[in-house]
Amino acid sequence: HLSLLLGAFMPAWLELLSARTEEAGGGQGVGLLPSVCGILALGVADVLGVLVGKHFGKIAICRGSKKTVEGTAAAVVGTVAFALACNRASGGTLLDLERLSLAPTAAIAPLEGGFIGSGLNGPAAFAVLSASMCLLEAFTMQLDNVYVPLFFYVMLRVSTVAG
Repeated sequence: HLSLLLGAFMPAWLELLSARTEEAGGGQGVGLLPSVCGILALGVADVLGVLVGKHFGKIAICRGSKKTVEGTAAAVVGTVAFALACNRASGGTLLDLERLSLAPTAAIAPLEGGFIGSGLNGPAAFAVLSASMCLLEAFTMQLDNVYVPLFFYVMLRVSTVAG
């Protein structure tokens, strides 16, 4: 199960490379959250999605799919709850959720005042990113153990405000 190992640990390896680059350039890191997103995606979201979906799932996410709405919802809620619990246990420093922001930038300025409004920050931003990751997983059938954690990593990295 090479894909599980790659998916779980590739974000951590990428973060190590990124940290070296930022150190050399005088930049600052973005916390531990991007490093552990592979474990969150595969060890929490995927496991909860399978367990809840298999035992309690009744509504298929789409016609012909074994993945269920109930499993996907459990994956989202479980990922957010697990991350919040870890963050709280560490006094807010382990995952540093407060540094996440989905605030509009110049590139998406036309969306201001719409759905994004003034932006989502902290745990609310993490919940949206987690839901995006779980929905991607729900609608894919092959190699999701590799590219879902990578998608989550990129989204977390892009959404993290260096501080």
